[in-house]
Amino acid sequence: MFRDTQLGQQFIITRTIKAVVGDKALHEQLKPKKPYIPRARSARKEIKEVVEGVQPPALKVIPYVAALPKAGIPVPLRKLLEGSESIGRISKQLKSAFLPATLNGKTYGRFFKHLLWIEESKME
Repeated sequence: MFRDTQLGQQFIITRTIKAVVGDKALHEQLKPKKPYIPRARSARKEIKEVVEGVQPPALKVIPYVAALPKAGIPVPLRKLLEGSESIGRISKQLKSAFLPATLNGKTYGRFFKHLLWIEESKME
């Protein structure tokens, strides 16, 4: 256990140790009888013809009545993302104005909704 005097915090450095447990006779009994020889790789056959399949009926089971409405990116968010400011400044404004300060059960919807809008804007 170590202590950082400047920060006043304690920390631990750990490493994983692996060991074989058992007596020598059992260990000898479990050794491989022959060395491992990997299987020879076979050459791939070239695909000559692709046959179109039949669409499974499960994809047409739910009859949708109408298309879902478009969820457009809000104008203030779009203006911020399309601006000519630096990435650092844009990310600071995103965090302060659009993304919630804490991520919990009440704010995760708003958080991920804005992340999707940001991703969509960058893709465009």
